[in-house]
Amino acid sequence: MREGDHCGLCDLFLEAACRVDRDFCDLKETYYTTDMSADEMWDRAVDLTESPEQRQRIEGEMDRLARSGWVPAPRRDRGQEAAQRWLDHYRHGRED
Repeated sequence: MREGDHCGLCDLFLEAACRVDRDFCDLKETYYTTDMSADEMWDRAVDLTESPEQRQRIEGEMDRLARSGWVPAPRRDRGQEAAQRWLDHYRHGRED
């Protein structure tokens, strides 16, 4: 995801779409791990959407998730995680 381009609707859509159709899981992973913009994600999502029935299933899953109070898992910065592990090992010794 492009820095500063967070989109709550994108989070909800990608989670629901991935649960309904595994083809969207690759898009979800790419969006969260690259510099893809929200606009580009939506363009690719439109390309993956094949039928009105698929859209209805995704929308139904989005509604279900929203009603359940679903919130996206916090995204972690892998570089920050690696730096934190290094710092912890430096301060406290390596724990394997």
